[in-house]
Amino acid sequence: MTGEGGGFLDSAEKHIWGGSFDYYTYTPSLNAKKVLLYPLETGFFHMLDGHCTERDTYPSFQIMYLKSGELTLRTNAMQGVAHGGQFVLLDCYQYHRYQSVGPTEMLWMHFDGQAARFYYQQIIAKRGSIFALEQDEKALHPLKTIYNIFRSGTYLSETMLAKYVTDILTWFVDAPVGQGDVDRSSHDIQMVMTYIANHLDEPLDLHQLAAMTGLGERSFIRVFKKATGYTPHAYVMDARINSARSMLSNSSKPVEQIALNCGYSKLSVFCSAFKSKVGMSPMEYRRRTL
Repeated sequence: MTGEGGGFLDSAEKHIWGGSFDYYTYTPSLNAKKVLLYPLETGFFHMLDGHCTERDTYPSFQIMYLKSGELTLRTNAMQGVAHGGQFVLLDCYQYHRYQSVGPTEMLWMHFDGQAARFYYQQIIAKRGSIFALEQDEKALHPLKTIYNIFRSGTYLSETMLAKYVTDILTWFVDAPVGQGDVDRSSHDIQMVMTYIANHLDEPLDLHQLAAMTGLGERSFIRVFKKATGYTPHAYVMDARINSARSMLSNSSKPVEQIALNCGYSKLSVFCSAFKSKVGMSPMEYRRRTL
C-alpha cells in the first residue's frame, strides 16, 4: 500500500501522517504462528516534521531503522530520542508513541511469533529500546530484504521469511557492545544527574532512570558507572546525603523536613543512612557545623 498525507483517529489509535509512505501487510499461516517468527507489516516512510503515531496497543513488536532525521519516542517504560543510523525496538502490545522531528526517513517492520518476546526481552536488557550497531548491515540487510520481497511481490517460503526475521534479532542480541554505543549513551548521563539533583524528594528507582536514556537497566548501570564512577544507586544515595549535609549546615529546617526533602519518608531510615555515611547523626552534624 502506498499513500501521501492523511490521518485518522479512534479510541485506541491515532495517526497524524505527513509525507509519503509505502507499506505492505502479511498474514502468516496458522502453522507459522505455531512455531516461527514472522513479519506482519513492513514499510518505508519519508516523514515530514510532526508525523505522529500513537497507539494504546497494536499486537506485535516493531523494529525501526532511522536512515535520517530524528524521532521522539514514548512508551510506558521509557522516553527517548532516536537519530539517523539508530535502531528502535518497541513492544507494541503496550502503549507507544513516536513523532518525527524534521524530515525523517524510516524503514520498519512489525513482527511476532512464539520466540518474539524472548528475543525482545534479551535485546532490551542488553541495549535498551534505542541503539546503534557498529556492524549495522548485518541486521539492516535482512530488514531491507524483507521489505524488498513484499515491495516486489516476490514469493518466499515462510521458513525463509522466519530466517530473515531471526537473523535481525540474533544480531541485535549477539552484536558486540562497542565503544561507539557507550559514547552515544554517555551524553544522556549528565541529563540523568541533573534530574536526580532536582528530584531528590522522589523515589528515583533504577527502572525510571534507565528509561530516561532509552537503555536497559544493565546497560544503563554500565554506562552510568563508566561516566561517573558510581553505580546509579550509590550516586543517588550520595546525592541525598550531600543535600542533607548542606541543608543541615545552611538552614534551620527541622531534621524531619530535611529527611523528606532528601527522599526519606521515615526519619529513622534517614538518620541511619546519614550516620552510616557521615559517621554521626544529623543533629550532631548540625551542632558541629553551625
